[in-house]
Amino acid sequence: MSPPARFPPGPAKSTRSKGRALKAYEQAGLKRELIEALNDMGDLFSMLGDADSAQRSFHRALAQARSIGYPAGVIINLIALADLEWQRERYKEAATLYDQALKLARERGDQVLVARCLIQLALTHRDQERFQTGLGEAQQALEVARRIEARLPEAQALYALGELERGLGRPAAALSHYAAGEQVAGTLGDPDIGLHLSRC
Repeated sequence: MSPPARFPPGPAKSTRSKGRALKAYEQAGLKRELIEALNDMGDLFSMLGDADSAQRSFHRALAQARSIGYPAGVIINLIALADLEWQRERYKEAATLYDQALKLARERGDQVLVARCLIQLALTHRDQERFQTGLGEAQQALEVARRIEARLPEAQALYALGELERGLGRPAAALSHYAAGEQVAGTLGDPDIGLHLSRC
């Protein structure tokens, strides 16, 4: 009889593994590793559809990052919390968190995260039907992405521009941006840029 097929561990099993890792990092005083593990745990809870547990993990990671003066950890977890609010369609709360992350990313000069925050702000404003505001943010994101030659944010910004032009009732401009975004995404080996809109 053949042995059962082996599959990668699912999110539920992974959360148990991460839980053990959290305890080990706490006991060893490895604070940055603890922050990263808490962020990973939040992502896993989000995958399982447990938004409340995800939020608690991200908040705990954010508090730890602030307590040790770890700006990168603060930014990443602000974005994670904003993404969660966006997925819950709590757009005002999401925009506030993205704004906080954007300010810190600019202070640090982290242009990839600047572009990431601008893209998500643009899409949040799309969902609030604040198309003109979102358009300006998407244009800024595209400028940043092209300046640093970051292809994924460039594709995402073009997608966002397409969404906002469509919202403004300009279908020709929207199609032009979608096509440009697909072309850029094609250089990454993945034409489905929409799948990347919530990724750092």
